[in-house]
Amino acid sequence: MRNKRAIIGTVLSVLMLVTCMAQPVFATGDDESTLEELQKKESEVEQKETETQEELTKAQKKVKKVKKAVKELDEKIGEVEEIIFQLDADIEENLALLEKTKSELETAKETEAVWYEKLKLRLKAVYESGQTSYLEVLLQAENMSELFSKAEYSKDLAAYDREIMENLGNARVEVETKEKEVSKQEAVLEENRKQQEEKKAELQEVKDEKSAELESLQEDADALALYVEQLQAEREELASEIAETAARIEAERKRQEEEARRKAAEEEEARRKKAEEEARRKAAEEEAARQAAEAAQAEEEQDTEEE
Repeated sequence: MRNKRAIIGTVLSVLMLVTCMAQPVFATGDDESTLEELQKKESEVEQKETETQEELTKAQKKVKKVKKAVKELDEKIGEVEEIIFQLDADIEENLALLEKTKSELETAKETEAVWYEKLKLRLKAVYESGQTSYLEVLLQAENMSELFSKAEYSKDLAAYDREIMENLGNARVEVETKEKEVSKQEAVLEENRKQQEEKKAELQEVKDEKSAELESLQEDADALALYVEQLQAEREELASEIAETAARIEAERKRQEEEARRKAAEEEEARRKKAEEEARRKAAEEEAARQAAEAAQAEEEQDTEEE
């Protein structure tokens, strides 16, 4: 993952550079060299901008991918929340059933107690009637289960005694069944609660991880986007300087051309004037020569006549 400090440091450097470049640039005597340097710098900035834009594109793709994962996770969370909602309903139902079972358990225990009291009364009657053998068998039982067993198989057991024992046995079975149901319902309740807590913890952990990853990726993408903006500003500033420098160079070229044309015109005018002067001089010389020749001829003709 890109180092955020490095990105921020580079952005600050670009900001400083752009700030410095924003100052007015005056013409110098070496604009050609300045233009070449600016064009080179512009090329470097464009390359850096392209590379950074590629990094930004990759970062944005990662952000998009993680956002998609978070969205899918939210959908799964929604599905699991529906399951959790159903679990809550099941838990409420189990709680109600548990309360009902406990109530039935208490009823079964009360029934068992009632029949046990009847048995004790019957034993008392047996004792008072002198049926000691039957009484001794029952009294030798160490617990209720053994009492039922001995009474069940006692040959002296009367029909009424058997009915009491059967009722006690049925009540005991009912109590044991209810106890198992209560234990089972308690186990189901605890398991449902455990599943609910585990699912919540798992979903929360995944969500926290994805949220942290998304936040980090978004910070990287934002930093890169800011860097791209600063590079664009730098490139635009360089383009402006290049245009200004090129304009100064073009203006200087035109000035020099105009100066060359002016000098050429002046030289041409000087040559024309010199040629005219030379022509006048030659014409004057020719005229003087002609006049001298005419004078000489006239003098010669006069001499001839005098002879």
